[in-house]
Parts: sequence; structure tokens; C-alpha cells
Amino acid sequence: MNSEALFQRALGNSFSEIQAGNIDAGLSILEMLVPQTNAERCGMKHAQALAAFRKSLANQAAFLFHEALDLVESADANLRLQMDYLCFLHGSGKVDLWRDELTRFEQFLLNPVNVFDPTLRAKGQILLGKFLEEDGDVCRALNIFFQVANLAGVSPLERVQALAQTLRIRAIEGPSEELGLIYAELIRIDEDQLYLDLNVEIQHALILAELPLVGTHHAWARLQNSMEMPTLPSIDKRQIIVDFIEETYVLGLELNPKIQELVVSLDGFDVFEEAVVQLLQNDKIFSLSQLNALCPKMSRGCFLRLLTLFLAKDQTPSLQNEVLNKMNLLLTGLSVESRAYWLARMKRFLSNESKTLRYCAVRKSVIYQNRSVDLSKKRIMFQLTTVPQIIDLNSDTVKLRSEVLLEPETTTFS
Repeated sequence: MNSEALFQRALGNSFSEIQAGNIDAGLSILEMLVPQTNAERCGMKHAQALAAFRKSLANQAAFLFHEALDLVESADANLRLQMDYLCFLHGSGKVDLWRDELTRFEQFLLNPVNVFDPTLRAKGQILLGKFLEEDGDVCRALNIFFQVANLAGVSPLERVQALAQTLRIRAIEGPSEELGLIYAELIRIDEDQLYLDLNVEIQHALILAELPLVGTHHAWARLQNSMEMPTLPSIDKRQIIVDFIEETYVLGLELNPKIQELVVSLDGFDVFEEAVVQLLQNDKIFSLSQLNALCPKMSRGCFLRLLTLFLAKDQTPSLQNEVLNKMNLLLTGLSVESRAYWLARMKRFLSNESKTLRYCAVRKSVIYQNRSVDLSKKRIMFQLTTVPQIIDLNSDTVKLRSEVLLEPETTTFS
């Protein structure tokens, strides 16, 4: 084995140790290496940056990541580096930098000029999907997970990872044949055949899916089993527990009181997690001023989740309308399908006193309950928009008076 191959083998061992949480062991391997090329120097800087990130040395990690990015040469090395850099920005709470980098990462990953190892490309697509979801673009994320799960030649591990993300997101829709098939496949997987991170992802997805699809007892039992994993990282414990609390509130289910014991055993919560824990411990949501102060500190997706929890805990009609208005503004730029997902999560907390249609004067189309209709092709609906006594219409909003009832054929949307 030549010197270059030996270097890459040792570097790979260093990465494995750092990713497994054995940071000092990984750094000890790096101390024995002497890089000779830019590619080797880039690999070392990358490993050192990852170690600094795992040690919560944000400034040092940022410096090392930038040095590595200046040295990177191959497309695969660049993709691995950008993936870890994105995770660093996200984990460090650098929301604006993370969002900017996410755009660049998507352009780099999807550029047909760049040729990647197929398995690495699938990993990159899954990470992109997760972060698009984090930014609120849920349907684009689902499309990516679908592509990975159905890609010819994709690794079985990446396939089940994509399926787990799909099940976790779509479980709120309720039972369906498609979700049933995914669920049945995931629960039959032998955990001993999975590496730790993938097993955690699958168990996380199954916990959140079982809440609406099976019931709280099954979900709670699976959560308890997950917490007993001897090597489960604390960051994963926090995320699973907080997501469980959030989803229980959103679904209007009863929360197991033993969740408090799990929460007090953890620390290091990020801004969103801390907000959910505050809700659990105080049984009340924050004031509007506190809510607004949190917005710049978290991603759009996390803030939308927080708004939904606000609705779950505060049923004041006037506040409901204002939160819905805020939600609609934040959803600007997302697809109709992604907006539908977020509005579906909050619909059980909204009063039925009024209905709002989004109207586009240029296209002469309306979106109602997240489905679109071309008014120029729907004669009765077009007539309705010309009757001000029934519908108040301006450049972008149509509001139906609460007493107005439309016949079924006038409210059929394509």
C-alpha cells in the first residue's frame, strides 16, 4: 500500500473516531499524519473542523472549515465538506449563514456538471431534503426523499433513510396504504444491521408516526426503548423528546407525565427545543413579544412549528386570526403543497367562523384550503367574486362572510 493510500486510510479512521464521539482518539491519529498534497491538507482541516464542532468550539471550527473549503479539489471531497459545513452552521445557530449556504449547496449538488459517487450523492440529497424541511419547504423535501427511495441502484441504507423521513413527515395525514407499506417495512428491519445514526433516525420516525397512526402507548414505549440505547448521543435524545412533546400537543393527545423526568435529565437545548421545554414545564406559551424575539434565532420551519404550538395553547379568536396572518406571510414563496402542510398542522386550532381565499388578480385564480382554482374556467365561482355582498375582494385576499353557504358544485376545486 503506497503512502497516499496509507494516509487516506488513517484519515478515514480519524473521521470514524470523531463521528463516533471519540474525538480525542480521532485527533491523536491526525497528529501522526504529515500531509503532502492539497487534497491531504484539505482532508486534515476537514477532520479538525469536525472535531472542533463536536467540542463546541464554534470559532475554531468555522476557521478550519473555511481553510478546508479553500483547499478542496475533487467533487466528492467538496460534497462531504459542504455537508458537514452546513450541519455546523445549523448546529451553531447561524441561521442566516446556514440559509445562504443551503442555496449554494443545492446548486452544487444538483448541477449536472458535477459527478459524485452514487451513495454519497444520495446522502447529500437526503441532507438537502432535511434542511429544506427545516426551512419550511416540506413538499420539496418529500420530493427529494421520494427520488432517493426510488432511485435505481441506490444503497438499501439510503433507501430506508429516505423512507423514514417520508413516514415521519406524512404521518400527520392519517393512515393510508402507502404509509402502511413504509411502516411495515421499517418495523421489520433488524436494528443490528444498521449503523447507529440510521437506527436513531428510523426509531425517531417510527415514534412520531405511531403517535397519529397507532397510538400514544406504542409511541411512548418505543421512545423509552430508544432512550435506553447505551450510545445514543445527547443531541438525538433532545431532538426525539422535544419532537415527541411537540407532536403530542399538535395532535391534542395526552402527554405521559414521565416525560418530565426525561427532560430534566438533559441539557444543551437549542433555541427551539428550549421553547418547547418551557411550554412543557410552565404549561403556557410565551407572550407575543417573546415569540417575536425568537424568530431571528431559528429557521423558518422551527418558527412555523412554534406558531402552531402557540395556537394549540392560546385559543383567543383575535390572536388566532393574527397568527394565521403571520403564518401566511411566512409561507410566502413556498409551493401550494408546502403551505398546505403547515396549514393542515394548525387547522384543528382554528375557529370556523370565517374562511379566507387567496386571490391572484393577474391569474384570476383562487387558493382555498390549499387547493387552486382558475376562476375563468369556473363560471359560478367567477360570478361569486363579482358579488361584494357575499365576498370582500381586494388584490390578494377574498373573505367570505361567516353566514355564506356555498353549494357543493360551487366549491369543487381541482
